[in-house]
Amino acid sequence: MRRTWTKNGSALLVILALAIITVSGCRAAKPKADHSAIVKTAAIIKHYGKGPIKLTMRLDRRRINSAQFFHLILRIEGPENYTFELPSLKDGETLGDFIVAGSAKTTPALNATGIYQQQSYRLEPERTGKFKLPSLTVSAWEKGRDKAPVIELATGKIPLTVESLLLNGKAKLADIVPPVAQPFNWLLWAAGGAGAAVILFICWFFWRRHKSKEAPLPPPIPPYLRALQAMEALQHKDLPGQGHTKQFYAELSDILRQYIEDHLGLRAAEQTTEEFLLTSAATLRAGHKRLLRDFMTHCDLVKFAEYQPDPEDIVSALVLCRQFIDDTGNGTPEAPQTGPAYSPTALELKR
Repeated sequence: MRRTWTKNGSALLVILALAIITVSGCRAAKPKADHSAIVKTAAIIKHYGKGPIKLTMRLDRRRINSAQFFHLILRIEGPENYTFELPSLKDGETLGDFIVAGSAKTTPALNATGIYQQQSYRLEPERTGKFKLPSLTVSAWEKGRDKAPVIELATGKIPLTVESLLLNGKAKLADIVPPVAQPFNWLLWAAGGAGAAVILFICWFFWRRHKSKEAPLPPPIPPYLRALQAMEALQHKDLPGQGHTKQFYAELSDILRQYIEDHLGLRAAEQTTEEFLLTSAATLRAGHKRLLRDFMTHCDLVKFAEYQPDPEDIVSALVLCRQFIDDTGNGTPEAPQTGPAYSPTALELKR
């Protein structure tokens, strides 16, 4: 068991090490200037010298377009006991009409004649045209010597050209291509329509199911039953017994007027007694018109003429109103009668 675990653990360690090596190898390396390529293909090479110090300047090309850049290399050489100082330009700094987009400096190294050091720059143009690269100055002095003289070497100004990407400064733009019509996808529209139909059917099904579960509304109460219920509620109030006789007659006449308006379609609630009697003449039978006239006249005497009815008059008014509702409350409005008039048993009211 221990041997198996050791074997498996070793395999895991090997896999982990390989993964680390692979990830490390996949990291993006920082790009470095290819000095050897620039040295071999340089279009401009300038040599400068002063005493034991030599300076070489190389440019990879004389002419570029606005999307390209120049590679510049400065190489200084001298005896082993000398120290060099090359121009230190940071990224983003301007050098004449160019922008420094990168630089790299090598450490001093020995060769057959002494010691040398290099500094490379990547110069990007700001605009097109003909320009001159400014002069650059390098310094060298003998190390280990007090007040050693400083030797300075300056490069000359180099003419350079930056061309536009446009042909002869002009470009003929192609016409705008019209939009391409998308083909009509019948399958997609059919699938969308089918999906919408399914959704609508599901909504309708659940709505129908929910509606079927709802209790049906009760049928409306007929006008004559509402009137009889209102009369029963009025009797329970016992307004005459409380000394409110006029209010009792007012509510009783309102019940009858509302019944006539609902059952016969007459605007009884907005008419005076005389207007109402004239309007109902063509709708009610003769016997019912007499009942209505006697009842309304008696109510007007109490409401407007300060007539004080006795208990028998109050009972007679209730009976008369109830008889009118019972006789006319057959479910349909009455039609005018052309034959003999119906004459119910009249209830005499005191006037």
